[in-house]
Amino acid sequence: MKKILFPILALIFVLAVASPALVAGPLHQASGGGTVDWADRVTYGFVAQQIDEDGSARGNAQFYHRDVYESPDHADVLYLVVDTNTGDAWIGAVITQSEVPGLVGTEIYWRVQDNGEGSKASGPDMVSSVANGPAVNALAKPPLSLYEWTNGNVKVK
Repeated sequence: MKKILFPILALIFVLAVASPALVAGPLHQASGGGTVDWADRVTYGFVAQQIDEDGSARGNAQFYHRDVYESPDHADVLYLVVDTNTGDAWIGAVITQSEVPGLVGTEIYWRVQDNGEGSKASGPDMVSSVANGPAVNALAKPPLSLYEWTNGNVKVK
């Protein structure tokens, strides 16, 4: 019995001490999707989870420019920073799949704003256009202009 019990207790100790992030979960999260009508209709969909105090994140995003591209661009989320006072989140990512030649590997970032749900909302949820540039720029919380979703929702926590 002691031969079995000791390895089990040792494993529990290692998991409890060395992996508190597994228990605690993500520091912040942002998710959402919908459409914005600019010159063409752009459809967004994203999920991002901040996994450390430095803003490193995991998740994915998809963008579809209906009048421009035949298929959506896919991106892997690298950074997320959240301002819980305003409901703003800045997300940095790298494009991993695209029909547009040369777009794979391009780093991007954008901003979203969660203004609440239903009758408690302070206004419509907002989104910026996607900016090209180092994904790490998201950590600086750049003042990207925000636009109302034509149809969509954002959740930031």
